Amino acid sequence: MPISLLAGVFIIGQTTESYVLTPRLVGGRIGLHPVWIIFALLAGGALFGFTGVLLAIPTAAFIGVLIRFGLSRYLESSLYHGGKALGNPMRKTKAKSQTRTKAKTKSTKTKSKSRARKKK
Repeated sequence: MPISLLAGVFIIGQTTESYVLTPRLVGGRIGLHPVWIIFALLAGGALFGFTGVLLAIPTAAFIGVLIRFGLSRYLESSLYHGGKALGNPMRKTKAKSQTRTKAKTKSTKTKSKSRARKKK
């Protein structure tokens, strides 16, 4: 009886970890929904076995990046807007680069001030 109880607790714990915790933690890190993580693992395992399981998450992340990039390009294209192009979505504007430069300058100044205080 105690062995079957131990086996039951182990099976429930492993199943919960495999199907609930890991997809949520890994999916949050790479930007994929937990359902897509589970689907990728199942499809990779069914198609290519253990090697497929190992390569499923990086492949799913790569496909997700390509889909997001393609979707953003399509939403900014003249095809989506009926012939009126809004510009290149991948081009950086001057305002963004100037803001980044100002932020870097501020952080450099505050670092040098804090170093001067530490020396005193």
